This record gives sequence, structure tokens and C-alpha cells, in this order.
Amino acid sequence: MSKVPPDPLTQLPPDSEAGLRWELERCRQQLADCHRRMEQMEGFFHHIAEAVFIAEPDGMIVDANPAAAALLGYSVTELKGMRPWDLVVCADREEILAEMASATVGGGRAVWRTCRCQDGTTKEVSLRLARGHFGGRELVICSCHDVTEQRVTQTSLESALREMEALKEQFQLATHTTPGLIWSALPDGHVDFLNQRWLSYTGLSMEQAAGWGWAAAVHLEDLPQLEGYWRALLVSGKPGEVECRLRRHDGVYRWFLFRGVPLHDATGTLVKWYGQTTDIDDRKRAEAVLTSEKRLLEMIARGDELPGVLQSLCGLMEEAFPNTLCSILLHDEATQRLRHAAPSRLPEDLVQAVNGALIGPETGPCGRAVFFRQQIVVADIEADPYGCLYRDAALGGGLRSCWSSPILASNGRVLGTFASYTPKPGWPTPREQRLTEQCAHLASIAIERKRAADELRASEQRRASAVIEERNRMARDIHDTLAQGFTGVIIQLEAAADARGQHLEEEADQHIARASELARESLAEARRSVRALRPLALETRPLGDALGELFQKMTAGTGLRALLHVEGSPPLLPAGWDENLLRIGQEVLTNTLRHAGATEFESWLVFGPEGVRFQLRDNGRGFDPGARNDGFGLLGIRERALALGGALTVESSSGNGTRVVIVLPCGKNAES
Repeated sequence: MSKVPPDPLTQLPPDSEAGLRWELERCRQQLADCHRRMEQMEGFFHHIAEAVFIAEPDGMIVDANPAAAALLGYSVTELKGMRPWDLVVCADREEILAEMASATVGGGRAVWRTCRCQDGTTKEVSLRLARGHFGGRELVICSCHDVTEQRVTQTSLESALREMEALKEQFQLATHTTPGLIWSALPDGHVDFLNQRWLSYTGLSMEQAAGWGWAAAVHLEDLPQLEGYWRALLVSGKPGEVECRLRRHDGVYRWFLFRGVPLHDATGTLVKWYGQTTDIDDRKRAEAVLTSEKRLLEMIARGDELPGVLQSLCGLMEEAFPNTLCSILLHDEATQRLRHAAPSRLPEDLVQAVNGALIGPETGPCGRAVFFRQQIVVADIEADPYGCLYRDAALGGGLRSCWSSPILASNGRVLGTFASYTPKPGWPTPREQRLTEQCAHLASIAIERKRAADELRASEQRRASAVIEERNRMARDIHDTLAQGFTGVIIQLEAAADARGQHLEEEADQHIARASELARESLAEARRSVRALRPLALETRPLGDALGELFQKMTAGTGLRALLHVEGSPPLLPAGWDENLLRIGQEVLTNTLRHAGATEFESWLVFGPEGVRFQLRDNGRGFDPGARNDGFGLLGIRERALALGGALTVESSSGNGTRVVIVLPCGKNAES
């Protein structure tokens, strides 16, 4: 490799003229080069887009480029001689000097400052400080750029993030405290969130319930249905709901409505499932109670045997509250004792101890409930001071509390008691209280209907027996009086005819006289028999008293309350009027007892100068008077009224009771 020959000028002696000229030229070239570089740097300094300030270490600004002047609205001349604390807002002199002193060669960290412009407005700027040596001087170079919009954006983002965090906390609080059990799942059905209510209710942790672990809290009988339905929803991607039982943390199962709703993105892809599990146990139990009530009312309407109806009534309460045992006792007014009305699941010793118990203030809860006519609650049987009759039997059967409610008839009489026993001490819950009241009411309906039916049958039997007895009496009277008398008359007349045939006139007259006497006697007996047909109730008392006694006898032992109002002074009525009015009142009341289902029967017997007005009204179910369903009873009432020359009015409609009015005119009104 050839060597480059040395420059001959570099070989000149430095003190020679040629050497001096060469050195001078070299310096001139370096100076020119330096000048060019300075011009380039100055051009770069003045045209760079970023604002640049140059300051002494004590803070005085010695130079600034046009970008810096444009940034703050000052001229470069105005900026020279100013100091940073003249421009920076909310920063003191010592703080700024410390930052400038910490600047290093090559630049340091960036800081954010708010600077005041010449027009009084402010801007957010990012500053970066660097230290350098220029011409033997140590200067601080501050490069900055406007970040007002960026700062506003960042502030907005930070504010939005804070708001989002606050909303997130609020949402989490709302989600965890909402009464419902809330959950979410991935598209494949994997549960990834359960709110605190869900976890607290079931007693499971999030780790235990995540995925498909939640199924451990579902009733085993309902789990196959729920899992199958859930998998079908995952395939269809449609919302759905299903009812299942969910186990509470204490082991008690309650009915819940499981509802799931899918979430799709803009392309229709399923991205999430959200759901809520709502407690519907009270609704399910209410539906079961309504169904049982309907079944019981059907049994009562069919006339099923009372023990079976009351046993089903106890089963209604025991089904709604599985740890409860019930019994129904009937009140015997004659002996003032209580008797079991239906088979019971109570321990046999307790059944025997309670059966036949006397009514009084110091007997068991059932006897006290009848005596005080209000519910008696024994929260702790062991501590009951009046529990000597039943305490040992109840405790021996594992029963610790009892509450007994009186069964009241529509007229306020106590028919019996409905009692509930539980294995734990305590008072009835509001739900148990409501159902107890419903059961006591249903029991009163069943007992009253049975007693009314028994009384009606007994009344019909008594009436049939009375009719038969009256017929037999009439037959005997006719046989013993009229028939025998007529036979005697015939015999005497035949004897008279024979005597006439033998021309025994005196003897024939004697036979005719005896026949006449027998006929008069028979006529007297006939009149006596006719008088005997008159109702016995009218023999010794007026019509108003007879009606009052009749109504009292017919409604005794039923749920119907009968009232009679008599107005005016009873005049001497035409023959047959009092008897027919008595029979009309009897027939109307019989129809009310048989068909109306009423609780009140009220009548008015009004005697006036122009006639008699007899009005009868009930609050029963009513009927359509225009329909062709008039039985013999209503037809008989109409015939009796017409036979007496009176008018009959019948007013009734479904659900509004029945009103019957008979008007019998007297004197001139009757003639007209």
C-alpha cells in the first residue's frame, strides 16, 4: 500500500512567514466555518418549531426563539431579561432555581407547568431543562411545547377514569346489595360472577360456586330440569326462565325463579349471559293455599262428611308449614267441653289429654280460646302456668309451642278451635297467622253448613212426621165420628123405610128422629174436626207471636238470624187470613234456609186501616223470578195470596237477596 505524501506546508517552520501565512489562512477558514455553523445554529434556533429559552443559572433569560415568543405572546426582546417566575404560575423562585440547578448535560426529566401569557391567559406547557457550556459560559436551555389540549384531554381522561371507578364501586355496591341474587356467565355457560347476596344466601364461596359449582345448592329433584333447560338456552341463545328450589345456608329450600338474558355484540355474537334468581317461595305457597282452599270449598259444597273436610283443612296448614301439627276441636254447648272433630296427626297421648277438656280461663290454650273468644298463644308449653292438662303429653311428643284460635259462626257463637303445635318455642309468624285465620274461617263455613243441613233434615223429618200424624188423626176422627155417624143415620133411615112398608108410622117416625139426631151429632163432630185443622200456634196467641215463635224454632241451630217487626194493632181478620199468612211466612223462610245461603232474614207484619202488608227479605244469593223455575213453594204462596184477594210481589237478582211482599186489602179496598 502506497503512503500519502505529507503536505509540504505542514512541514514549514511555524515561525517562518510562509508558516504564519498558512496558520493565518487555517484560522480564517476555521473562523469562517465557525461563522457558518453559528449561522446554521442561529437559523435552526430561530426556525425550530419547539419553543426554546436560554437562561443564566440565576434564572435570567438571555435569549428565546420566535417559537417561544409566539407561545407566550411576548416579543423576543420582551422575554430577554425576564425570569421564569415572571412567567410560571403557582411556582416560587426557590423552587424554579432548584429545578434549574438540577439540570444536567444532555437534558433531564420533563415537568408540567402552567405559564401566563402576555394577554393574561394561561397555557399548559411541558418543560425539559438541560445544562451546557457556550463560549465559556454555563447556561440552562429550556425547551418547551404547548400541551394545553393534551393536558385538558389527560385531565378529562383522569376525571373520566375517576368517575368510572366511582361508578364501578357504586355498581358493585348496588349489585352486591340488591335484594335479588344476580349472576353472569360466559357464552359456554361457565358462571364467572355471583353477587354477595347469592353467596350469602347459599353459603358458598365464589370459588365453590364458579363454573358449574352453583348446582350444589339446587334441590336434587329440580337439578336435572334446571341443567337441561340451561343447556338448551346456551344452544338457542335466547332468554328464558324456570322455577326451581334453592338451598339456603341453613339447609332450608325455597322456590326461586331462575331468569337468564343473553348479551350480543354489534355482529350478533353472544358475548355474555346475565341473570337474576328471584325468591318466589311466598307466591308458590300462596298458590298452593289457594288451590287447597278451592278443593276444600268444593268438598263443602258437595256435602262431604265433616270429619273428612276438617282433616283436609288441618292438612292444608301442615303442608304449608311442614313442622306444624294441627287439630280441630268442636265446642259442645251442653257440656261446655271440647271434642276432637277429625282425625289428627298429634301424638295419641295429647289427643286423649285434650279430648273432653273443660272450657275455662285456666285450662289449656283451646279451652281459653273459647272462653275468651280470642286467639291464645303459648310460646313455650313447658312454662305455661295453665298447662297441667296437656303439658306432659305435648312435651313427650316433641311439641313446644301452641296457638289456638276460636272458630266463630256468622252470628258470633263459638263453634270450636283451630290449634297448631310446633316443635320449637316461639310465636307464629305473620304468614302462619294469616293462614291460621283462613283455616279457622273455612272451618266455620264447613261446620255451619253441616249443622244447617242437619237442622234442615231434622226439620223436614219433623214436618213429615207431623203431616203423617195429622193425617192419621183426621182418619181416626173421620172413622170414629163421621163414618160411624153416617152409618147410624143410614141404619135408622133403612129401619124407618121398613116400618113405613109395614104401616108402622109411629115406629118409622121414631127411626127418622133418631137419624136426625145422629146427623146433627155428626155435623157437630165435623165442625170440631175442621176446627182441629187450624194451626195449634194460632189457638192461643195472635199471628205476630205465632210467626215469631215459628221463625225462632226454624232457625235455631243454623247460621241464619231471623228478625220480625210487628207494626200497628192487629184487627179482627177474615177467616183463614192468619193461617194463610203463617203458612206463607213458613214457606218463604224454608226456601231461604234451603236455597239462599243467607245470614239475615228480616220480616215486617204491618196492620193498617186499609189492609195488611207482609214483607219478607233475606241477604242470600238471590235468583231470577222471571225464569221458569218456580217450585211448588212459590206457586203455593201465589195461590194463597190470590185466594185471599191480595197481591204478591217477588223481587230478586243474583247476589242481591230476595224480597217478597204480600198485600191483603180490607173493607172498601177489598170490595174495590
